Amino acid sequence: MRIAVCSSQIPRDTVKELEEHVEHVVTIPAYDVLYPAIQTHPDIQLCPLDRQTIVVQPDFDGETMKKLENLGVRVILGEKMLKAKYPADIPYNLAITENHYFHLKGAADPVCEAELQKRGKQLVPVRQGYTKCSTLILSEKGLVTADRSIWKEAVKAGYDVLLIEPGQIELAGMEYGFIGGATGVLEEEKKIFFCGHWSTHKMGRQMKEFAEARGYDCISLWEGPLLDIGSIFFLDPQSVV
Repeated sequence: MRIAVCSSQIPRDTVKELEEHVEHVVTIPAYDVLYPAIQTHPDIQLCPLDRQTIVVQPDFDGETMKKLENLGVRVILGEKMLKAKYPADIPYNLAITENHYFHLKGAADPVCEAELQKRGKQLVPVRQGYTKCSTLILSEKGLVTADRSIWKEAVKAGYDVLLIEPGQIELAGMEYGFIGGATGVLEEEKKIFFCGHWSTHKMGRQMKEFAEARGYDCISLWEGPLLDIGSIFFLDPQSVV
């Protein structure tokens, strides 16, 4: 049973589009401790450990938590409370791959780290704290990012990384958003969902070619500029770990 987890600010038509690929769409309500641009962002309030399990910030919305649990998702409470000022807003914003997790050393929630290490994943420390926001993660060690710290360390760790130009992704009230926050990857269908049209980014063609070379289709959820909505996470409680 596939579940898409996304911001409550996502356009209604986009929810309908996602419902063609999943059985349930769960939206994340605003957490007003955070600054407005990221209050509803899933990649700030929770961290998926795998397709069945997530770690959520301690003050996570109870109704949303119950909805996820009723759908079969295992929800673990994290330890670190979110606060408005960086880096206190990034404990759950980890970029997680098959063998590693990328994050600012010492800033991740300890529950997230312990659970990831149980799963055999190793930390790749980077200078960027918004690592999930900043990274589009594809299987077979393929990453897309505009962050040079992530790019540098990922290449050292054996990843094939497309370094794109920063900008050309909208985030309300901020100079620009990030590619990880403007996308979601449904691995079973090898589809990348872009929040906006991929072609509006100066390096959109390169991103599309990079993805297609790895067997992915690029789907634009709406026309117009890319928008950082805090990532779209796809869960499947019934899948095999």
